[in-house]
Amino acid sequence: MSPCRVLLVGAGNIARTVHMPTFLELPSDFTVVGAVDADPTAARAFAADFALPHHSTDLAEANHVTPARLEKLLALADGMSLPCVGFDELP
Repeated sequence: MSPCRVLLVGAGNIARTVHMPTFLELPSDFTVVGAVDADPTAARAFAADFALPHHSTDLAEANHVTPARLEKLLALADGMSLPCVGFDELP
């Protein structure tokens, strides 16, 4: 089974120090393909630091430019991790 492709929403300290290191420890289970953050500098830096192919400040745009096989979204905001949801569950 191929890894679950994940888009992170939120590129702050918790994403850098907790979530990405965890995803990197589980490469057969997850592939993080991009990051979205309201701060364009944070989104760009996060993508560069972790060699992610995509970054954006707009979730709708990221949903269209990331590969079609993207299955899950992990929303990270204000230090809180929200459940993964499938893109078919997004408005």
